[in-house]
Amino acid sequence: MRGILPERYANRDKALLYTDGSRSEAERGIGGVVFGRHLITRFFAEDLDDGKYYPHIAVVEMRAILRALELFGDELRGRAIIFFVDNTHSIGCLLKRSSSLEHEADQSRQNELSAAMGQPYGIVPHVNFDRLSESIKESMNELARDIWKLVTRFDLLVWFEYVNTHSNAADPPSRGFLPHCPATRIGDCTKELQTYQEFCIGKQTEAVNKKVVEARRRAEN
Repeated sequence: MRGILPERYANRDKALLYTDGSRSEAERGIGGVVFGRHLITRFFAEDLDDGKYYPHIAVVEMRAILRALELFGDELRGRAIIFFVDNTHSIGCLLKRSSSLEHEADQSRQNELSAAMGQPYGIVPHVNFDRLSESIKESMNELARDIWKLVTRFDLLVWFEYVNTHSNAADPPSRGFLPHCPATRIGDCTKELQTYQEFCIGKQTEAVNKKVVEARRRAEN
């Protein structure tokens, strides 16, 4: 894997961690699912804290990453973790690292982490992050600082990878649905979840409605 020293990666147990966030009126929440050898598959699905400000979906996505580390960190301690995130702004923020974060890791580790994110599908996360307003970037940098502190505390080797929303295992939990696979729920479990089958039906209905709207638009033009 380009960007990670082979000996540092090969000597660690691995885990896959999917996170997602949603701030729509109907489906406000954050979720995450973790998979790994000798690990019980776990997930969380929680409501957004209405007492906090979420100026951009990227802030919600980073809140999901932070919460995942808070909940899964002890169990993942010392592992090599591949994060799958479907928001390029948050990936860009975490890999770019603001100048205020540089003192928290040596330069070689920073370069290693920055190189660990390729640019598939023409994605340029650093550029996407830089295009945001200063107030949004400030909110994201505060979350990034807390995220990197937990990465250090739990001795994690991390790799951030972009994943399409439709392939994100954390998409259902973030929207109030059970994940696609059997998993143990942790964290705040007060939020009532619908079944994964209901999630699929909703997605199918959404796709049909989108096609109808597009057909009408074309007819009008």
